[in-house]
Amino acid sequence: MPQYVKGYGIDWIKIKDYLKTDLSDRRIDQIVGIILEGVDRDNCEVFGGYTTDAEQRTMTVIPLGKEAWGEEGEAMEDVRKKDITPPTLLVKLEHFLMGPDVFEFRAW
Repeated sequence: MPQYVKGYGIDWIKIKDYLKTDLSDRRIDQIVGIILEGVDRDNCEVFGGYTTDAEQRTMTVIPLGKEAWGEEGEAMEDVRKKDITPPTLLVKLEHFLMGPDVFEFRAW
């Protein structure tokens, strides 16, 4: 049974489009690194996950905190309804991120 979490996904395509480049551009890695450096690791455990849309893209996901995790078996729609204020840093970086949305946990 999948486990869901509300958060932001680091969107390489949005970064690529912002830079007006292709996915092989090393500056994308640098931006991803800067985003990850700013994450409060005590409150947000970054993980690999899937989007819950039809594309099911793989993303590095930044949860909105410990309360953003659904219980194992909890419905995706229930997790989506959680009213959680995103960290200011993530709001400022939304043009590089997908979300806030619900993602399916895959791996640490």
